[in-house]
Amino acid sequence: MDLGVLIILNNFFHDLAAAMWFCGTIILYYIVQRSKGLSESGDMGRYIVSLFQSMRKITNLSLGFVCTGGIVRAINYMEYEWIPAMGREQITLLIVKHALLVFIVIAGIVLQLRLSQDVKIFKQKHAICKTD
Repeated sequence: MDLGVLIILNNFFHDLAAAMWFCGTIILYYIVQRSKGLSESGDMGRYIVSLFQSMRKITNLSLGFVCTGGIVRAINYMEYEWIPAMGREQITLLIVKHALLVFIVIAGIVLQLRLSQDVKIFKQKHAICKTD
C-alpha cells in the first residue's frame, strides 16, 4: 500500500477517533446520570458499572489515537493537507481550531475524572464488587 494512502487513512481515523472520544464522553455522562436514580444493587448496578468501565476504555483508546495519529498528521500536513490557495491563513485557522479542541479535551478529561468518582461512589453505595 502506498504511503500516501496510509497517511490519508491515518487522517481519517484521527478524525473518527476524535468523534468517538467526544461521543463516548457524552455517553459516560448519560450513564452516570441515569445511574443516580437507580435503587437496586443487583445485576443492573453491575451492568451500569461494567458499561461505564468499557466505555471509558474505548474513550481512552480513542484519545490515545487522536494524540498519536495527530503527530503523524502534523508531520505530513504540508504535503497532504496544505491548501496553497489559502496560504498562511490556514495556520491561523489551525491554531484557533486546536486551541478550541484542547479546551474541549481538557474539559472532557475533567468530566471523565469526576464521572469516575461518581461511579466509585455508586459502587460503594450499592456494594458492587470490582467488575474488571
